[in-house]
Amino acid sequence: MKGLTSLCDRDGLLREIYSIQGAEKGALTQVDGQEAVTINTPEGVFLVAAKGEPFLLKMTTSGPNPLDLTFTGINQPVQVDVPAEKDVCNLDDNG
Repeated sequence: MKGLTSLCDRDGLLREIYSIQGAEKGALTQVDGQEAVTINTPEGVFLVAAKGEPFLLKMTTSGPNPLDLTFTGINQPVQVDVPAEKDVCNLDDNG
């Protein structure tokens, strides 16, 4: 699960996308009613907000570990309910 934390680093994620060799700016499109720029790369297609802050709105990749993710609730507060200790499983304890 630690590998997924990089998806929460907007600036780092955009740096990675923009540094992909062969990346090309594509057409304008819409993601859930929001205008987006398409970035086509050999690794996949990334849709970035065209207005306001350049948030990653959607990514679709192929290969051995394909992804199709849509990012929602950008800049919205997140409510976290801490589970009871009895409901927590630490995977590091399983070897």
